[in-house]
Parts: sequence; C-alpha cells; structure tokens
Amino acid sequence: MSFKTAEQELKELLAQYPPWVERILKISPSPANLRPYPGLREKYEGILQRIPNKWHEYRAARTQYAQRVQGPPPGRAGRPRKDTLAEEAKELKAKGKSYAQIALALNAKHGKGTTTKEAIRKLIGSRKPHPTPDKTQS
Repeated sequence: MSFKTAEQELKELLAQYPPWVERILKISPSPANLRPYPGLREKYEGILQRIPNKWHEYRAARTQYAQRVQGPPPGRAGRPRKDTLAEEAKELKAKGKSYAQIALALNAKHGKGTTTKEAIRKLIGSRKPHPTPDKTQS
C-alpha cells in the first residue's frame, strides 16, 4: 500500500481540469470564476493546507485579489484627538499663564512645532461647555 504526498494529490486533482483552472486558482481565486466546478476550491484548499509554502502563496494571492476587487481595507478615519494636550493646556491656563506661555511650555515638552498660541486658544475654547438655549420659552 503506497501513500500519496500532498503534492501528488494536488497534481492528480488539477489533472482532471483544464489548464486555465490552475491559473485561476493561483492568480485570482474567485468563487465566481470557478462556478462551473462546484467543490473544486474546497478540495484545492484542503490539499494546499498540508503544503505550507503553497498555502502561504495561495493565501497571499487571495488577499491581493480581494484588495484589487474590493479596494484596500478601511483605515482609521480622521486625525488623532488632542485630549491630553487640551488637559495640559487647561491646567496651565488655570495657573494663570497666557496662551503664548502655554504654547511655549507645550512645545518645550512635546517638541517644537506641536502647537501655537492660536491653536491653544481654540483648543481650550472648544472644550468649554456651551450653554444650549432653551427654545421652549418664548
């Protein structure tokens, strides 16, 4: 009794299909392209999982194909928040420092070009609670 290696099983599986099927499986593993051959992709993946190098290549090709079709994965939206910088600026303002002095202190601590006096003024102002007018009273 002789046992087949995973590579031999893969060759036998692919020999049953036209040559273009192998190219599709390697380059653009889309279920839509393999519709005429139901179950082929599952068999192919089952054998490939026992061949680490080929499985890795197949997964990379599948990821690349998905990114070509669907686009890149979504990133995090917007810029990072400046809550910690605002808290530090509020503390310094409470100690009686001017916006220019606060900007100098924060630039010294976090690096040159971190902020300006105008940015500090807006940052502190945006964090103040704004009273909402009561529109029910006329």
